Amino acid sequence: MKKALRILLIVLLIAVVAAVALAWHYRDYLRAYHDARKFTTEDLQQQMDDNNAVLDDILSQYLPQQESAEPSDLPTQETPPEPVAPNVPAIEPKTEVPAAPDESKPDPEVVRIVEAFNALRTDYLARLEAMKDRAYREYKEKTFTKKELVDFAAGFVREATVMEVECDNQVFALLGELEKIIEKNGGDKSLPDKILGVYLNEKQLTKAKYI
Repeated sequence: MKKALRILLIVLLIAVVAAVALAWHYRDYLRAYHDARKFTTEDLQQQMDDNNAVLDDILSQYLPQQESAEPSDLPTQETPPEPVAPNVPAIEPKTEVPAAPDESKPDPEVVRIVEAFNALRTDYLARLEAMKDRAYREYKEKTFTKKELVDFAAGFVREATVMEVECDNQVFALLGELEKIIEKNGGDKSLPDKILGVYLNEKQLTKAKYI
């Protein structure tokens, strides 16, 4: 009796551990499901807009701003020189002092990392959107049983997870390099945490939006 009870307790313990491990593995998706039930589509979009505003503020500090030049089609007219009064000595031109280097410009190495992060983020979102469109097309083209529909959805979740892990690894590598650059050259030590916060928020909100 005691032996059977011990075996039962072991089986129950293994089941609990497996359930906890499974919940931990899919914790982001569970949280995204909770957010999708808790917030309306408009609420989620507002949170995404707020998160993008934080990102835009970061990018505006480190990425070059494109200024549109609007050249005039009118010919340039030269202003005739003013007559010099007689017996007035010519004024010697002042020697221009070279401008000091602009220390307000961000570190080029930091700019490189921010640019790489932004490009990676843009690529990941585009690939995710393309995968969503492909899933929608395939769903409309086929008729599924309940089991087939579960397998169909699970296949796209696995594909998205692989893509996410791949993107995570690249982002974490960039942020690790950024921390070393700031440690060596100085700069805003909070920048890596700011970028990571924006990235994690965007991932979670995107999952909730698609769910």
